[in-house]
Amino acid sequence: AWQVREITAAHAASTYWDDILFLGYLPEEMAAQLMASALALTYLSFFEGFGLPVLEALCTNTPVITSNTSSLPEVAGDAALLVDPDQVEDIAGAMLRIWSEPDLREDLVKKGQIQRQQFSWDKAATDIYTILQAVKK
Repeated sequence: AWQVREITAAHAASTYWDDILFLGYLPEEMAAQLMASALALTYLSFFEGFGLPVLEALCTNTPVITSNTSSLPEVAGDAALLVDPDQVEDIAGAMLRIWSEPDLREDLVKKGQIQRQQFSWDKAATDIYTILQAVKK
């Protein structure tokens, strides 16, 4: 969308440039299928208001590597590997663990199945309604 010069340059300079695909917008069903077929979601953000992609990964039984910043640890709980998004070595280490430790992947999926139960649109709507009712008084 914007501020992609560094990403475009890194892609062009990568030895694996032809293995890296930029898919753009995908229909919801296709995006869920793609997420579910991934070995893991690596979502390294410096700031998030919520972190919906992490929750989407948990809902498709996809292990997650995400930042230890902002709202992401709250969304991920103990169902993800948390890393410092500034530390390339930490990110690479987490990716290697996901790749090489099937028991870890299985454990993260099980924890994700529990963690994702904390979030639902119905619960969000109820919480917002309760707050609005309290403010109204």
